[in-house]
Amino acid sequence: MQKTAFSGDYWDDRSLMDGQFFPVHARGMSKNNLTAPLARFVATVREKVDELSLRLESAPDGEITVDLVAWTLGAFYDGTLAGFFGPNVLDARGTTRAELYQALETYDRAFPIIASGLIPPIFVERIPDVKKARAAQHVLAATFADWIAGGFEGLEHGVVRDMAQVALDNNLGDYEAGKMLVADFWASMANAPFIAVRLLVTLLQAPRDLRDDLQREIDAAMAPVLSEGDYGEVPEMSFAYLAQSLPLLGSCITETLRLETSALSIRVVEKDIVLTSDEYAPTQSTVIVPANSRLVNVTRMHHLNDAEWHGNAAEWDGRRFFDGGDSAKTDPEERSEDPNWRSKRAREVYGFGGGISRVSLFFRSCFARPIAD
Repeated sequence: MQKTAFSGDYWDDRSLMDGQFFPVHARGMSKNNLTAPLARFVATVREKVDELSLRLESAPDGEITVDLVAWTLGAFYDGTLAGFFGPNVLDARGTTRAELYQALETYDRAFPIIASGLIPPIFVERIPDVKKARAAQHVLAATFADWIAGGFEGLEHGVVRDMAQVALDNNLGDYEAGKMLVADFWASMANAPFIAVRLLVTLLQAPRDLRDDLQREIDAAMAPVLSEGDYGEVPEMSFAYLAQSLPLLGSCITETLRLETSALSIRVVEKDIVLTSDEYAPTQSTVIVPANSRLVNVTRMHHLNDAEWHGNAAEWDGRRFFDGGDSAKTDPEERSEDPNWRSKRAREVYGFGGGISRVSLFFRSCFARPIAD
């Protein structure tokens, strides 16, 4: 899938991908190495919130009309670009913000067709939308390539720099390194922004008591930082801090992930898997999933299974994974023996990896200084 979607023969080189690219990416995306990117993400989103607040304050009648989806996607785009690439990634080639955004949208529009593998390559490249996507991919790759050639201006360290460096160390060149970064950039924008949009829409319709509790939680989490004076200062962005200070927000995001993420996930099995339990093989002693099989994991069946979620799997419950308050009293299966059983159930939600962190930071940034009641 990666070779077809992102192009490049090196995707077939397992020693290069498994031995260098993937380990570098995993290390760069570990929680301890994302502090600086998340801080830049938050600072950028705060600027967007301040701009929106200024528009509201300047409006003659105190009201403005905002395209919620467009604003949220734009905020995520700006935050992601600054977070992973730093402030100067567009300068080397002179690509504008709008041009890069349009290229990303064009490429993303054809991505399901390209990545599905259902259409032979000789035919898929003739599809008009795919042709447009390849041209858009060139805009993205060339922008990143010129930035790489210029010495990664504005970014001293980070996962995208490390990934590009692997490409350079293996003599793939600036352009192929740029294509590798297209994969990272696309992946960073593929899911989290849309979950944020869905969560915003859901919270606007949520019970007032939940919204009030959520506002108080965010205010309390931000108070120690904002009380120091400079609104532009960025607090510690560790994942431990997020989990500890924003449990209700984490529950709301996890619940949205449960209901709104992809219906299935397709993976290739790397080695033979033998399933022997009665649960997996009720009619025979063992089931063997051979290596190189394409495995379709239908996570949505689990997420919407009433038997797994106390009979209300189709309902959005922002407190479903929240241990605090009186939420446990409303559940038909009180589990007083473990006061943290609700938050532990979040492990049973198989949304996209890492999504909760950036969505959490987005909401933390938006509501730290409320722009409207």
